[in-house]
Amino acid sequence: MIAIILQLVVKVQDQDFMIDLYETYNNLIRGVAMKIVKNCDDVDDIEHDVVIKLIKNIENLKTLNKPQTVAYINAISKNTALDLLRKRKKIANCSIDCKVIENIISYDNLIGDDFFDVKTFMGINEKNKFLLYSKYIEKMSIKEMAKKFEMSENALIQALSRARMDFKDNYRREAGL
Repeated sequence: MIAIILQLVVKVQDQDFMIDLYETYNNLIRGVAMKIVKNCDDVDDIEHDVVIKLIKNIENLKTLNKPQTVAYINAISKNTALDLLRKRKKIANCSIDCKVIENIISYDNLIGDDFFDVKTFMGINEKNKFLLYSKYIEKMSIKEMAKKFEMSENALIQALSRARMDFKDNYRREAGL
């Protein structure tokens, strides 16, 4: 991290200030981040982001006293960690369209090496597997599926929607999102 500080900060006195600041408050940055994300790899990323933000605001930091500096670094660390979680949540909440489902449950994936996708598909209940397989692999129409499963078209549409939701939820669980 000190090498990054030396590369990003031009003035020698600013380099010394930032190195001292980093060594003094590194544990605070990592502690705040760990409380929020609970993952060492993410904490390292957050630490880097926080240091870069501090470097950008070096002139502000020089004017703060110790309690203000602690509060400032605490707030930046907390917000950076929360931003990471929000970003992940946003990714997890984006919808998985039918093409993605079709690709994941394709025959090649079911017999191929992609364990994650197979595990995702195999983690849903049998009825939902049948529905998704019939719709996306066998390319059956709603009418054909309704006849095959002996359901009304409206009931089948509802069941298919629930099957997709079940698949999406299982996909998110497997991805750790």
